[in-house]
Amino acid sequence: MIYIFCYGSALVLILSGLSKLISHSNTKQFFLKYIAINDISITFMALLFPLLEIGIGIGLFIYAHLILYISALSLISIFIIINSYALINKVEEDCKCFGNLIPTKTGLGGLIQSLGMFFSIVPLLYFDIAKMNIIDFDNVFYLVPVLLWFITLIIIRRNVEVV
Repeated sequence: MIYIFCYGSALVLILSGLSKLISHSNTKQFFLKYIAINDISITFMALLFPLLEIGIGIGLFIYAHLILYISALSLISIFIIINSYALINKVEEDCKCFGNLIPTKTGLGGLIQSLGMFFSIVPLLYFDIAKMNIIDFDNVFYLVPVLLWFITLIIIRRNVEVV
């Protein structure tokens, strides 16, 4: 049961990473606003960050391991910090978190989505005794709640705005 939320969050990471790779220039522009380093380093970061998201997302499906969970929580913590900063400072900006696929802004929606993803993975630190992966699921009915959690996270991210 605890894997359902983890897999839904993994799908979000994969979609986000793929979308950022496709619209690489938008990711680069977002990094340029916040990090004052040279163009080559920004280009490298704008490629590395989505690849990291995709790698962690796929890893959550294939191989359950403590280091992978900590990596995912660390990555999601960055999202929590960015969205908390935006919310506190009332900076609602187009972040291109899903590239050009899904229009998103920094702020409350991103914070709620990131917290949902964070708390989807935290229980695995304590309760992942079986070291299960998606291949171990014999029942296709697990796919429905995984997709529902994934869709819920996307809807929250897209539709929750600062009031």
